[in-house]
Amino acid sequence: MATGYNPFGGWGNSEAPPPSIFGALPYPQSSAPSPTLADRAIFVFTDYNPSILNCTIVDNRARTVFYISTETTPRYTFVKDRDGRNLGVIEWQTHPSVEIRGIVPKQEVRSWLALSPDARSRVMTVQNARYAWAPSGSHILLYTTTSSVPQVLGKVSKTASTVTLELSAAALELGLLECAIVATLLMQSGRNID
Repeated sequence: MATGYNPFGGWGNSEAPPPSIFGALPYPQSSAPSPTLADRAIFVFTDYNPSILNCTIVDNRARTVFYISTETTPRYTFVKDRDGRNLGVIEWQTHPSVEIRGIVPKQEVRSWLALSPDARSRVMTVQNARYAWAPSGSHILLYTTTSSVPQVLGKVSKTASTVTLELSAAALELGLLECAIVATLLMQSGRNID
């Protein structure tokens, strides 16, 4: 079994999608319309060197807002703000761990971004609140889990050379920016996160 397989690497490929192994999430199957987010902020993971594990994140005004860098070993991946301050760190090991400064204490990724019992979504816990990431068409959506009608807070989409994270104003007000950046990175890393 290959350990470097990216379950979303086939996006944009017209052939049948590959199976989701290490399942960041199940491979999106439907062609459901993409929801639009009102008052959204856009963050584009770009300038891969050579992958998303070493890249730049720009906002909708093309200003650099975050950097992602991975040590050459590659044991650690750091998410840094535009001033070079560490906001988050991922330690790559058998069961990777994650820490987001002041928000998520160090813990295993499989606990923080837990695969749901039916393996159809991932549940992200942020300061005692739970949010769900689930595929919808060719996107991954971030939802609230506290009401009977989940609210879409964010959307991840992918092209051959970029990953785009869109967050609603509500997501930003809830303080989900850093967590959504790290979760997107983990789900798009192509690595086993469980």
